[in-house]
Amino acid sequence: MIPTAAGTSALIAHSVGVELARRLKALDPTLGVVLFSAYEDRGREIWQLIREGARGVAYLLKGSRPERLRQALDDVRAGHVILDGDAAAGKSQLVEELRAHLSPAERPWVERAVRLLPTLSPREADVVRRLAASHNTQGIVETLGISHKTVEHHVRSLYDKLGLSDADMAAPTLRKATLLAKACMIYDLTR
Repeated sequence: MIPTAAGTSALIAHSVGVELARRLKALDPTLGVVLFSAYEDRGREIWQLIREGARGVAYLLKGSRPERLRQALDDVRAGHVILDGDAAAGKSQLVEELRAHLSPAERPWVERAVRLLPTLSPREADVVRRLAASHNTQGIVETLGISHKTVEHHVRSLYDKLGLSDADMAAPTLRKATLLAKACMIYDLTR
């Protein structure tokens, strides 16, 4: 409830937390955000943020166990999307919406990458998640404690392994990073 000009209270029609998360992600897309709610039925409000391409976001219900929070913090830093409550219950619907919004040019690239993501090693998956969450090379170097050259090698190799290395030439209007982000989003929501 928020006070109104007349001194009465009005129910907030939308989540202030989701709007704050949107603004924070606009300022720094690599920032991990964990939202808490006491209302299981308000989780779908985060869907719009996900539709907009936000990565590194968790929506947890208040009262979550400390281990769940600790894992969510690690996951959002790595660029994952974590959903509890009714937001989680409707993940398949959200995945279908995301797939429906892929352009015909994007679809084969994204779907192939989704199929190939499970074949990556844990280190490769760390690098991919951070790329998909808009981390730059230097950010990946600092976060994972590996050399600049190693990150560059991983990036080239990962685009090859995920079938995205030819996207620049075959579909010049598409960006590999965008295709990767969409593939990771769909993959996260289907796990």
